[in-house]
Parts: sequence; C-alpha cells; structure tokens
Amino acid sequence: INSFRKGETYYLRASSFSNLKILGIDYIINQVKSIKDEDKLNTSIFSVRKQKVKDMFFGKFGKEHVFDDSYVYNLIDTFSADMQLEESSRNLKYCNSNMPLYAGFDPGPFMSIVFGQRQHGRPSTFRAIKNFWVIHPEQHEELAEKIDMFFKYHRRKEIFLHYDRAANQNDPHYRKYYPLATDLNDTDAILLQKALVKRGWSVKLMSLNQSTIYHHQHYRLLNILFSKPDGRRDNILIDRNECDALISSINHSPIKRTDGRVQLDKSSEKELEYKDQAYYSTQIATAFLYLLWGEYKHLLPEDGLSCSVANNYCV
Repeated sequence: INSFRKGETYYLRASSFSNLKILGIDYIINQVKSIKDEDKLNTSIFSVRKQKVKDMFFGKFGKEHVFDDSYVYNLIDTFSADMQLEESSRNLKYCNSNMPLYAGFDPGPFMSIVFGQRQHGRPSTFRAIKNFWVIHPEQHEELAEKIDMFFKYHRRKEIFLHYDRAANQNDPHYRKYYPLATDLNDTDAILLQKALVKRGWSVKLMSLNQSTIYHHQHYRLLNILFSKPDGRRDNILIDRNECDALISSINHSPIKRTDGRVQLDKSSEKELEYKDQAYYSTQIATAFLYLLWGEYKHLLPEDGLSCSVANNYCV
C-alpha cells in the first residue's frame, strides 16, 4: 500500500481559513474590505460556490431534470492508474454513435455550444450530453476542433445546428471589438459549419432566415418542457458531469420583468470577466435555449406551422 501511494495525487478542497495560522486574521479582514463583489469573495476566499438565483428564468428546472449515470465503464476500467484517459463520447452511456447530434449554438467573443440526443421510448427523452465553449481569440476553428476531438468516434457525423438570428449576420456588432482571425466575411453559423465540414462532419443549419425570438416565448416554452411529464412530450434531462457549466449557467439565469414583460437578465455577460462566464453567466444557458427552441417550438400552438427537418414532422 505504501508503494502504491507514491506518485499519487491527493485532492483537498479548502478555503483560506485552512491556512489561517500563516495568513493571519488581518489578511482575511483586508480581503473582505478590498473585494466588493460578494460572490467573488465567497468563491475565492471562503470556498463557497455561488448559489442559484432566487427568481430563475428556467423557473421549473430542478434536480429531477439532471442525471449523473453518465458513463459506461467497460473501456474506462481498462485504464490503469498511470495511463491518461481519453475523454470522448464513446464513454458516454447516453450517446448513440449511430444517431445524429443536435446542437444549440451561441456565437460571440464568448462562444458556446450544447449538444443533445433524443432517446425514443415511452416517453421519449431528450438529453443534453455535452457543452463546449471558447473565448476570443479562440473562435470557430478552435470550437470545431474541440467538438471533433470529443466526438471523434461518432459514426454518424451529422449535426443539426440551432442558433438565433444573430448567427445569420455577416457582420455582427461584436466583431468590431473582437475581429475574426481570418479574412472570411461570413456568418457565425456558416463559419462553424465550414470548420466542421472540413473535419468530415455534415452540418444542417436549422435557423436560416430565423425571425426574432422573444424572451417571453422562450419562457413559456421552458415552463412547458420542465413541467411534470405528461407522457405526451419528451422528458428533458441534462448530464451533471459533462454539462456542469450548463447547469450552473441555468442556475445563474435570473428572470426580470420590465413594464410587465418577461425577460432573461443577461447583465452577467457584461459584468463578469470572460473566464468566469461559463459557470456564472447566462452564456451557455442561452445556447441551450436555442437548442430547445429549435426542437420544441411546435409546442407553442400560436407560433403556427413549425417543422423539424431532423425528425421529419410538422405541426
């Protein structure tokens, strides 16, 4: 046992109080005075994770919408302690390599994407199985590389990509401050499509000519999707292990009401540094919204005729 311990790593989660004898109480007092952001103080000094907002835009989302039996261990168990485990979708219990992938994409200097798949049954289930993000100067190529590497063993290399109307713009506003690394003057959706096609993927752009989607429409749809199952619609589940940033983002997506209108409070995207936005802003939750809207907008009857090319049905 003593021999086996050598070279192993011990993980300890602790706060600054663990080293209080060395730091001294004056250090803690100075940190309290100097760090005005309460959340930053709690996370960086006291090792207390930010709690979810009280009034959530994903108001009906709860622990019943999260699963954590994420992996199949047949391959994982073949690795010894000194081997590097390759992270890939073939380790995911609920990723069917022979079925297409569905994705929600949110472009910008913080670029994120959420992948999901549908399991048919009674009732059927739609699972969010992986989230990715890149931060400028990383862009479409780097995001495509992350996607391709993780899903490298996926046999059916087909992606149905949902996004908002901004991804259809040739010259979005953010590029004035975060220019492209290439000279291509293309939409974000097409740039990501090209980057993935180059790596052997087929990418269907599902939101061409997308009209404006209002927050109240998203909110009403979320209330339908995350209400108690009734056997007539898909159950929505999110992987706690591979989509931990998405779950945290959902829990930090506040609702606000302006003149009686329901809105998603996206102020965190302006207030937080990009390195903190994956877990504590609305960024990745927004990408998930586009995925859910693209696949389930037909559940809002007043939105009229809606088609899903991926599933070959119209309502």
